[in-house]
Amino acid sequence: MVSAVTFSGAVKNTGTISPNGIVVQSRAFISHGGIIDSGSTAVISGGIKVDGSSKIVASGGSTLTAIAVEGAATFAGGISNAGILSAAHSGILVSAVTDFAGGVTNSGRIVAGLGSTYTAIAVESVGNFTGGIKTFDALSQVVSFFEERRGRLYGFRWRDRLDHSSAAPDAGLSASDQAIGTGDGVAAAFQLMKTYGGAFSPYQRPIAKPVAGSVAVAVDGVVQSEGTAFTVDTTTGIVTFLAGHIPATGAAVTAGFLFDVPVRFDTDYLEVDLSAFAAGAIPKIPLIEIRP
Repeated sequence: MVSAVTFSGAVKNTGTISPNGIVVQSRAFISHGGIIDSGSTAVISGGIKVDGSSKIVASGGSTLTAIAVEGAATFAGGISNAGILSAAHSGILVSAVTDFAGGVTNSGRIVAGLGSTYTAIAVESVGNFTGGIKTFDALSQVVSFFEERRGRLYGFRWRDRLDHSSAAPDAGLSASDQAIGTGDGVAAAFQLMKTYGGAFSPYQRPIAKPVAGSVAVAVDGVVQSEGTAFTVDTTTGIVTFLAGHIPATGAAVTAGFLFDVPVRFDTDYLEVDLSAFAAGAIPKIPLIEIRP
């Protein structure tokens, strides 16, 4: 616990802190430093909390992020800021953590460094992240997006974090990921497809909303050049081969891609909870897949 003190330096954990985590409270002021939880053996089970009267300024030395959880094995309890965080880099950084539970809540003020790479809250390369990011700004953006779609009325593209790639979860994209057809020497158009299952009853799902710039195509294992050999319609998922590049009879056509899902909200109102978090939260937002 850091309480009612002013000091220069960093609070660093590389071991185990339980059950109350790290608490900064009662007008505490950490200058030229921050809170760092790092290392493969680092475990915090009570989270990190900064109360509304406290402040962290990370602007010098090796500590340029106000609160950083990096390379830790397990982090539970979340990060909650009600005070002031000022940093030369990102205000709150969660990176390369195996399991992070409790989310990130901000009802205070975060001032991040200049430059496009630095943000108030950054979450990257996290294995299991639960609890969400809860800020007034994020809540306002969700409400605005929902109202613009008139609830159920209009659809939109949505990225499913569990299923948005032609490749296996831990594999990179390859032009040979998915079979999308066999050439006959005449057909130029092929629908992007993703196959689920194998021996029992494979299901081929048409992919209508590929991500622009992500589609790689191969014919008999030879990678083709987009714009020269083929084009792809990102609103239908149809790959069209150009003259002189039509797949020959019997040629296997394959593709790799990222994709979105066409969905709409499955409700005409949002249930907003302002009691559980100072910043507010939306417990659930139901979506339903629609025809493209």
